[in-house]
This record gives sequence, structure tokens and C-alpha cells, in this order.
Amino acid sequence: MKAIFKRELRSYFLTMTGYVFLTLFLVLAGLLFTLYNLSGSVTSVKGILGLMTTWEAFILPILTMRMFAEDRRLRTDQLLMTAPVPVGSIVCGKLLAAAAMVAGALAVMFIYTAALSFFGTVNFPETVSSFVGFFLLCCVVLSIGGFMSALTDSMVVAAFSTYAVLIVTVFLGNIASAASGTLQSVLLWLSPTARFDDFSMGIFDPAVPVYYISDRKQTAFVGGYGMNRKHKIFSAVSIIIVIAVFVLVNVFMTILTRKDNIKLDLTSNRIYDLSDATYDYLKQYENDTDIYLLASEAQQDNDVRIVLDIYEAANPHIRVRNVDVESNPSFGLDYVSDGQTLKKDDIVVVSGEKSRVIEGAELKTADPNGETALDVESKITTAL
Repeated sequence: MKAIFKRELRSYFLTMTGYVFLTLFLVLAGLLFTLYNLSGSVTSVKGILGLMTTWEAFILPILTMRMFAEDRRLRTDQLLMTAPVPVGSIVCGKLLAAAAMVAGALAVMFIYTAALSFFGTVNFPETVSSFVGFFLLCCVVLSIGGFMSALTDSMVVAAFSTYAVLIVTVFLGNIASAASGTLQSVLLWLSPTARFDDFSMGIFDPAVPVYYISDRKQTAFVGGYGMNRKHKIFSAVSIIIVIAVFVLVNVFMTILTRKDNIKLDLTSNRIYDLSDATYDYLKQYENDTDIYLLASEAQQDNDVRIVLDIYEAANPHIRVRNVDVESNPSFGLDYVSDGQTLKKDDIVVVSGEKSRVIEGAELKTADPNGETALDVESKITTAL
């Protein structure tokens, strides 16, 4: 694998591929840094990385379009397949070389953070977490591009097929907005860009790295069988088993993190945690309570939802639910007085015959440095 890695990494600089990728990536990053950080006097680079989650889908295929297609076109794939190296090592070597290119570009971007530290306070744990999350997201995109390249001998076909898949993948969150119920939840669960939201908000959710790493391994495994077209039945069965394992592992991690709330709050002011007094109160709370967040799962304010999930995990009597008030305008009429209307992002806390409406506009503010300030805890605890 080491030899494959060196060969592939060298090829990026023996051709224009590596130079074109680095130029586009760093020019885009520099432009966003100027417009977002320098012009807005913001010391956090997580906003840049959030914006680049869309653009990387159009830049990274530059690295993957020739990954396997070029070898197949030049017939050098036969040399690789007959070499005393497992197919998995060939695939991993090529993907690691592409990942090294991305890591190099991100290392240059990290200099921006060091520069910003001279002008203000930079939350380095949150910044490092955002960079790690973005790198893992890029690795998933590279795996998808490598898989598409393994299916053809044309770099053009590999590039455009990768763009087609990535456009759907990147915009799964937008597609989910048009769906509802279980379908919406499934689409958001599958969306790699939606999972990056936790990193961009300063939350480290162990389920997200597991998703990215297992997704990369799964796609690399399938790509390896795309290279070797022998034993088709065995390959198909193996692929189905790997996909099933991927789904089971990620479902387990999602349930575990939601049930036990093992997410880490890396924000500078710990906005996603509750006070000891609130935890003590929740230990004694015994009233069955429903907390309704008036927005669909795809359109909800994730900052608010994370705090609500902490309440749900801390007490078995509390349940948090999403209600799309725009598609279900009759919901909550019993909880408001005459002339009052419920709006998107409002919260309704219901316990028995008692209820309280909390306006969404009261829950969240932002300071000039781009840091979010939440007032969810005091509002919800008072309502309870």
C-alpha cells in the first residue's frame, strides 16, 4: 500500500491535477476568509468550512476522476491486479494519496486561524474539531469519486458521474425539507453534509466520525470490487453484507448518542450544556411533559434542538417532538389565547392540562464576533 500511496501522490504533481486542485481550493478558501472573517471581523473559521461543504463537491472530483479510470484506459490496471498486493491495499493507497492532498490544503487553511489569534480570541478545540469534521467529510466525497472512477475507463465520465452523485448527496438536506415524517428523518440521517452541522456548531458527536469513517471504508470496499469484476456473485453478497453492517453500526451509534447524550460541547461559553441546578431539578422532576418544537426536522434550529435533547436525555418523563406548524396550522390552538398565533421555531411545553408557549425569537441571539448566545435553559426550566 505504501508503494501505491507514493506512486499516486507523485502522479498528482507530475501532472497538472494536484496544482489545479490546490489552486482552486486555496483561492476559494482565501476568498471566503476575506469576505467572512476579515470583512466581518469574525475570529472563527467554522463559518468558512460550513460554506465550503457545498463547494468541495465541485472541487474534489478533480482528484478522483483519474484515480482508477486512467489505469483502466492505459491498461495498467492489469499490472496492479496481478501485483502481489491485495485489491484493498490498492484502493486504500489511492484514496490515502487523495486524502493527503486535502490534508495539505487544510494545513494551509489552518494558518488563517493562527493569524486570527493575533486579532482576537480563537477557540482552538472548536476550530480543530471543525477541521477534523471537514476533513472526514472530504474523505467521504473522495471515496464516492473513487468508486465512480472504478466503474469506467473515461475520466470525463468518472467526473460527471461523480458530480451527479455528489449533487444529490450534498443537497439531501434540501430534498429532506420537501419530505416529511420517516422519509425526512432517513434522508437527514443519510446526508453527510447535514452531519457536519454538529462540527460547525462546536459539538463533537461520536456518531458523526463513526459515520464518516465507516462510510469511507464501505465505499472503498465497494470500489475495490468495482476494480475486480471476477466472482460477481461473491462480490454482490459481500457488498450487501458490508452495507448492512454499515447501517447497523451507525443506527446503534445514533441511538446511543441520543439516549445517553454523550456529545461534547466545545463552544467557548458552553452554550449547549445545562447548569448543575437544572440537572438537580430534572432528577426530581416526575411530571410527564411533551416539548413541541414547531419546525420540521429538516428546518429546525439545531442549536435549540441540541439543548432540548439534553432535557430529554436527563429525564425519562420529558419527550421532545417536532411539529411542522406550517403544514399543520391547526396544531396548538388549545395552547394559545385569542389573537395569538404559533410561528415556526416556537416551543410549546405541555404537562397535563398546563401549557406554555415560548417564542422562538426569545431563544437565540448572536454577538458581533459571530458567537451564538442561547437562552433556552432558563425558558424551558421556568416552563417546567
